[in-house]
Amino acid sequence: MERYSMIGPIGKGASGKVFMCKDDVTDSVVAVKWIPFASSGEGQLVLREIAVLKKLNQLNHDNIVRLLDVVEQKGGANLVFEYMERNLSNAIYSPVELDFSRHIKSILFQILEGVSHCHSQKVIHRDVKPMNLLIDSENTIVKLADFGAAIKSDVSLIYTPTTAGTLQYKAPELLMAAPYSNAVDIWAVGCIFAEMVRRRPLFGFLNAKAVMREIIRL
Repeated sequence: MERYSMIGPIGKGASGKVFMCKDDVTDSVVAVKWIPFASSGEGQLVLREIAVLKKLNQLNHDNIVRLLDVVEQKGGANLVFEYMERNLSNAIYSPVELDFSRHIKSILFQILEGVSHCHSQKVIHRDVKPMNLLIDSENTIVKLADFGAAIKSDVSLIYTPTTAGTLQYKAPELLMAAPYSNAVDIWAVGCIFAEMVRRRPLFGFLNAKAVMREIIRL
C-alpha cells in the first residue's frame, strides 16, 4: 500500500489481522485490517463486510467506526479505518481506571446508539463484545467495530443457523440454532453492561459447556 506506512500490529478481528499505520497523505494514524482471500468463500465474506460498512457509513454515525478506504492487493484486501486508542475490554480491566464506573451510563448509551443505527439499516452485528467496541483514552467516545460477522437482512426472523459470535455474549437462540433476530445484539449489550458493572465477565469464568447451560437457563 503506497499511501500507508506500517507502524505495528494491533490485534486480530473476526476475519483478519489489524495493524496501526500512518496515512502518508493526511499524516494521520489509521487502523488497517488485512483480510486474505484464502478461498472464494472468504472473498465473499470480505465483500459482505465492505457492503455492510459502506451502508452504515452513509449516515456517518458517531458510534460506528468509519471505513476510510479499501485497498485491494493480490490475495486479499486492506480495509482502512479511523484509529481508536483501545477497546472496551482494555478500559474495563485497566488497573488505572479507578473511576471507570462513572462512565458506564454514557458508554452503555453510546453502545445502544451504535447498535440501534445498525438495526435501523437492517444490519445485525452478531458479534457485539467489549473487544469489538473501540473507546478513547478519556472514556468519552465509543464506536462499534469489526463487522466481519455482520449480515444485512430485510426479514424479521432468520432461520438459518450460524456459528457467528463469541460464546460468552451469544443469545440462547443462537446456541440452540433457533430462529433469531436483531435481538441477539441487545442480549450481547446486556452481557456487556453486567461486565462493566461487575468488572468481570457475566459467564467468562466457566468452561464452554457450563457457559452454554447458564445462558440457556437464563
